[in-house]
Formats: sequence, structure tokens, C-alpha cells
Amino acid sequence: MMEEKLNLARLKREGNLFEISVDPDLAIRWKKGEAVDLREALRADKIFADAKKGEIASDSLLEKYFQTSDPLKIAEIIIKKGEIQLTSEHRSEQREQKKRRLVELIHRNAVDPHTKLPLPLTRIENAFEEAKLHLDEKKPL
Repeated sequence: MMEEKLNLARLKREGNLFEISVDPDLAIRWKKGEAVDLREALRADKIFADAKKGEIASDSLLEKYFQTSDPLKIAEIIIKKGEIQLTSEHRSEQREQKKRRLVELIHRNAVDPHTKLPLPLTRIENAFEEAKLHLDEKKPL
């Protein structure tokens, strides 16, 4: 039996945790405003108090904090205002994309002081490797 990874979007309100199971890629694209159907980003139509334990949030709590018990409307709020857990593959892909953009930026704007030519891409990449540069995928470039 293959174990399904649980990717969550979560939001805390006054100490209460609200979680939804999501496809992280689709949820992020939806959050960025891309044309993605929110229903496709959701893996379940339930709002959880603790998704790993399978505890569903009570309707009274949902009404209190979201003024609705409609899972789709609440999911919208959780994805917009909460945090989306990313898979390690997704995080490493984001870091790699950021690294490529940074290498391109340096290549376009920096010049070798001796030759007055742009620095070669491989030299910049090698310098990153040698310096053991690690980029935080959450921080802006």
C-alpha cells in the first residue's frame, strides 16, 4: 500500500488551527491569481482542526471565525491568508529556479574587471558551488 503525502494549507485564529488538504502546486498557482479552479486544488472538502488525526472542525467554530460553514469559501480564506506546506521537491525546485534567476541577473549585470566582458555563466555557477551558497525559497531575490 502506497502512503499518500498529506499537504496542508493552514490558518491559525485565536489559537484554533484550521487545515485543508491541498495539491500544493495548484494551491500556490491559485493564490498567485492564476486561472486555476480552486476545487481542483483541494484534496478534501472538509475543514480540519487536525488533519493528521482526521479531526474535523466544528460548524460552530467555522461560523465563529469565518462567518460561514461553506468549505469552499473557508478554503479560499485559508489559502489566501494562511500558509501552504510545500513538499521538499517543490521547495528544492523553487530554490533551483531562484538560483538560475540570480545567476542570470549576475551574468547580465556584472563584468570581469580585466576583460570588461560579462562573467561566464559557468564561472558564476562554480562560484556558487564553491561558496556553498544556499538560497531561501521564501525570501525575495
